Amino acid sequence: MTDDTLPRMVRDRVARGGPRPALRVKRQGRYRDISWAQFGQAIRSFALGLLALDLQPGQTVALVGENRPEWAFTDLAILACRGVTVPIYPTATSAQMAYILKQARCRIVVLSDALQFSKLLGIPESLPHLEIAILMEEPEGWHGGRPPEGAHTWNQILVRGQEGRVELLQRLQACLEEARPEELATIIYTSGTTGEPRGVMLSHANILSNCEAMAQVISVGEEDVHLSFLPLSHIFERMAGYYFILSRGATIAYAERLDTLAQDLLAVRPTVLLGVPRVWELFHHRTMKAVERAPGWRRALFAAALRVGHQAWVAGQQGRRPLRVRLLHPLADRLVLRRIRAALGGRIRLACSGGAALPPHLAEFFWSVGVPLLEGYGLTETAPVVACQTPAHVRPGTVGCPVPGVEVKIAQDGEILVRGPNVMLGYWEDPEATAEALADGWLHTGDVGAVDEAGCLAIVDRKKDIIVTSAGKNVAPQLVENRLRADEFIQEAVVVGDDRKYLAALIVPELARLEEHARARGLMWESPEELVARPEIHALYAERIAARLAELAPHEQVRRFALLPAPFSLEAGELTPTLKVRRRIIHTRYAEQIRALYPD
Repeated sequence: MTDDTLPRMVRDRVARGGPRPALRVKRQGRYRDISWAQFGQAIRSFALGLLALDLQPGQTVALVGENRPEWAFTDLAILACRGVTVPIYPTATSAQMAYILKQARCRIVVLSDALQFSKLLGIPESLPHLEIAILMEEPEGWHGGRPPEGAHTWNQILVRGQEGRVELLQRLQACLEEARPEELATIIYTSGTTGEPRGVMLSHANILSNCEAMAQVISVGEEDVHLSFLPLSHIFERMAGYYFILSRGATIAYAERLDTLAQDLLAVRPTVLLGVPRVWELFHHRTMKAVERAPGWRRALFAAALRVGHQAWVAGQQGRRPLRVRLLHPLADRLVLRRIRAALGGRIRLACSGGAALPPHLAEFFWSVGVPLLEGYGLTETAPVVACQTPAHVRPGTVGCPVPGVEVKIAQDGEILVRGPNVMLGYWEDPEATAEALADGWLHTGDVGAVDEAGCLAIVDRKKDIIVTSAGKNVAPQLVENRLRADEFIQEAVVVGDDRKYLAALIVPELARLEEHARARGLMWESPEELVARPEIHALYAERIAARLAELAPHEQVRRFALLPAPFSLEAGELTPTLKVRRRIIHTRYAEQIRALYPD
């Protein structure tokens, strides 16, 4: 039997893995291993339980929960029954959950805990297709009582599967043998940065072709350990940090929570780590803040070591090792650089950034301290990787070359077009959007980019986000925003200016850094609103914004800006679960502040 479907791939790995750890999970304060054999048994038992609930091939099952072993057991059990997994972010509201459950016609939903179940119960509208809810954790109110009609606990379904009725075993075996690579495996709803979410249909072949392509450019093996903390509902973590890791026989450890990530890194000491740009920005800011608090001689030592680290990285990319670097780099590493890596566990040999553009200064920082941070590019519609840097070929400002088997070309208007085995089947029940996206045999990504002389892809911006000023000048807002976010006093920036004479920006300050600066200068304030309204603070940001954008063209300069007293949030719908700004929401919510930036 080949491993050309996801369940067959995992079954092959289970057979080879045996007692080795497949997963690690934190229980009662310490990490415990789940062997490949235990992993396979859990998938099998839950799959049989789903078949006992009469799950049929092609039926959709929603999965709502945080990263944990049960997420993987459930997903792979659904796929083993030839069902279709529909992941929903655990941060989704009741309304967002209802939209997906109804649109995808889910008959079964698996939820992590009582909080997610309460969201389900809070949906006011009718969900005619939904019949069964399964909870990974039993709510306290159920002990000794009756659960609501149609509700089951995880253990109840597991026990039904462990009974091992002959007809269920035969059905499961038939599903494993009859499944085809081109069958629909999952429907992933886009984050809705530009409108209503669309259900992206990906087959087993789409995902596994991307796993195989990644294996040809990045080396991951059985000895590697990945710390999973990005949401599995997102295709980046789902493919790169889950299916790809499993396909290589490596181990997945789950972070307990985002706020315990620093401790979990030290406990797990991963060799592989995936993050979105905001995660790398936070680590960089934290490091630089610690350096600022250090005595002057330590700050000077850090700066010198970072310069040597940068020289060593650049020399390595050029295939040379100057004597000065050979002499100084081991000393710089021993005194400074390895201490920085220790905060990430000290064993990172491969780090990847995806989900949004990575500012070049962040890539240079991590490479200089000895963390090989690779940037890639992709979309949910491409399962997801289109291009990726390799450790031997890093060109800052690009996302690397297309991965094997994937073709990229640039349309006349600059749009990136993609063709390959990883391109989606289409959008769920949306033939018009599918035809538009897959016109002429190419996926129209909606991103604007360019290919350099080395074949590396550079991303300019989203096609819909390009700003055209009243003077007819085209501006890519991400270019300006990335430069602004590189400033230690700026957490987030959103640039506006479509059909206007000049660019303006909404700026979210790095509040802790700003308050520290204000206290050092004897300023007084009672609230964040009062602090950002002070003329001294406005002057500070005007100076820093001008310095950050000094190298850009006149039409790319931010002429006016507004300081916001509170950060954008997931809860307010201003950020996607991967921390990307929802521009449409921001433009609507802060319309008054934007209007004030254009008094004429």
